[in-house]
Amino acid sequence: MMGSAEDILYVSWGGSGRNDTLEAAARRAKDAGVGFIYLGVVDNQKFGDVAKATMETLINELEFILRSQTFAVMRQINGTGVETRVVVRRGEIAEAIKSVAESVGVSSVLVGGPLPIHAQQTAAQVIDQLQIDTGLKITLI
Repeated sequence: MMGSAEDILYVSWGGSGRNDTLEAAARRAKDAGVGFIYLGVVDNQKFGDVAKATMETLINELEFILRSQTFAVMRQINGTGVETRVVVRRGEIAEAIKSVAESVGVSSVLVGGPLPIHAQQTAAQVIDQLQIDTGLKITLI
């Protein structure tokens, strides 16, 4: 059932989330018998200066790609019965995660690694900051 506290919310942005991390998250949903929600974030840090018309096309294309990727992974793990949803949001990463998590009723999130981090940050620092900013349990997968 989508929207229950047990659904798996998987998040990627800026090149994070390789196919193996998507597959691991999808397997968790399949094994638990819960829904799978893939949130792709087009973050302001990398895409903030993209023109509106171009951005609309980018979001539509990204949503198509993520749906296709999710469908392929679910077939690969024999999880075709898992209810899936793909959501693409533009904006700040923490705000997008918090908003979608609240709308679907989950309290924890899986983030696909490796993370697109900056020179002065570690992956652990990024995850810690996301937990502070969202109030959610965030796990790097």
